[in-house]
Amino acid sequence: MSDTPRTPNDILISALRILANDIQSEDGVANACIAEAANRIEELARSNAALQQYVCNQATTYLN
Repeated sequence: MSDTPRTPNDILISALRILANDIQSEDGVANACIAEAANRIEELARSNAALQQYVCNQATTYLN
């Protein structure tokens, strides 16, 4: 991983959704692709948070 600063997921998702609405695309494929990317990032962020919580709970249970 590089030292390049990364945009927080919530800001990236919002920016992608704005782009999906604002981009002028004749067939709408670019809009759909950008919107789907935003949705997938959001799903992955939620899944990651849930998994982190699960691991933390398991570790706490194991240590007690």
